[in-house]
Amino acid sequence: PLVVKAERLQEEELRDFLRPLTSLFPVTKEGGHEVIKPYHKSLADWLADEKKAGAYFVSVMEGHRMLADSCWQEFFGMNGIGGMSAFALRNSLFHLHSAGRDNDAVIMSSNLEFLKRRRQIEMVRYASRVMVCDSENRCLFLRRSKHHRIFAGLWELPGGKVDVDEGETFIMTAEREMREVTSLNVVIGDLVEIIEMHEILFLVFRSEE
Repeated sequence: PLVVKAERLQEEELRDFLRPLTSLFPVTKEGGHEVIKPYHKSLADWLADEKKAGAYFVSVMEGHRMLADSCWQEFFGMNGIGGMSAFALRNSLFHLHSAGRDNDAVIMSSNLEFLKRRRQIEMVRYASRVMVCDSENRCLFLRRSKHHRIFAGLWELPGGKVDVDEGETFIMTAEREMREVTSLNVVIGDLVEIIEMHEILFLVFRSEE
């Protein structure tokens, strides 16, 4: 993919590479870092459509795979988690999940040092959610109190805050919250989704029972 290949260039080479493309791929700043993004989503959609883009086709999945590999190598690198780049800390779980490497995403998300290190580079809280569905695909949702400070009255999957400082992981939180909130003892299964919103990183798991 264009952006992935560009990241392998030296900074001066990268700027030379991007200069004639700035109208299509402007360099902007997000969170104090320079980010390359297509000028409009329609351009990204066109590049990701192999039939329409032809020789200019950019494989989104291949991009996720390459970035997942790079982040995973940093995770196990000789400099340890403390040597991981801000990009890897912030985006590795997303790319691992998008590349179909959910087992690796669970391994990484279960590492307390990684979770604490990521929290140092940006304001983020962690939370687990659990999908509990029966044989007829009816799923359990809980409704927040109308007196709740945020999202009052919202229907949501059962789960809660991950207390990293107490040594808790996403899976441990999912099991605990299911016992405390629903009185159900469930076996936490596959990772279903990773969602980040309102400075909260959610990992959603499927219940096996």
